[in-house]
Amino acid sequence: MASTTQIYYLERLKLFETEKPYMVTFDLPPGVGPKTNHAYAPSQVSVCDAQSQKDQFSLDVHGFQFHDWATSLQRSEDFDSTELVKSKYYPETVAHMKRTFPDALEIHVLTHLRRKRDESFLGVAVKEPDFYNPIVYAHTDFTPLGAAVAIESLLQRNPHLRGHKYDMINVWRTTNRHPNRDWPLGLCDFTTVSPEDIEFNDVIHKDHIGESLRVYANDNHKWYFLDRQSPNQVALFRNIHSDGLSVPFGVHLALPNPFQEEDESDRVRRESIEMRMVRFFP
Repeated sequence: MASTTQIYYLERLKLFETEKPYMVTFDLPPGVGPKTNHAYAPSQVSVCDAQSQKDQFSLDVHGFQFHDWATSLQRSEDFDSTELVKSKYYPETVAHMKRTFPDALEIHVLTHLRRKRDESFLGVAVKEPDFYNPIVYAHTDFTPLGAAVAIESLLQRNPHLRGHKYDMINVWRTTNRHPNRDWPLGLCDFTTVSPEDIEFNDVIHKDHIGESLRVYANDNHKWYFLDRQSPNQVALFRNIHSDGLSVPFGVHLALPNPFQEEDESDRVRRESIEMRMVRFFP
């Protein structure tokens, strides 16, 4: 089932001809300057519920794919516990990944993000003690440079992996105890993304500078999501491959569900967990 919805893309500012997009992840002292030079613009896009065709998508063609993966964590609050997530959900997810990608040399968890939509959503971006709000602009978490920075500590702990090719794959699961309709994960078909749509973005942390990817609007983009996504359905999407942008990756965001009933909009807020995984190749 296809429809349209409104999402946000990076604006094509003249500023970006001379200044790289950036965002600062911590509070700056007064008078230092803005935390970001980003500007986003709404755009109407084609979007399709992928439930009836979810087996037709491939990480190596579209940049994402879907699976039915059970988990032993059954309650929402289980995913709030860092201890439970690390002791149970991490090894479960690695096991699922190894069965799905048996040719991988090794698969490691880089980190995880717990998200819950709260009252501040679409207002001032805030970080709560244990979770984040969904992100509503088109992006990926890493570029090739950003990935190299992010996995350096992992390579220091596992020096035998240095020099091997790798990709960074997110495993995204809704943790609502019912099929989710609220701000689902939207994924853009890589075959509809052009090199001219891509912009690199500095992510400035207190102790290092990473790099992520932002996207400009293009009428050719085709977006997909799982309406009524169940807790046992996961979306896998590639953030980046060490070989660069020629390998399919999954631009993503949280999008307004065009099929959601109006009276459902605030009944149950979306919550999710995403695992950032690193798959090394022989």
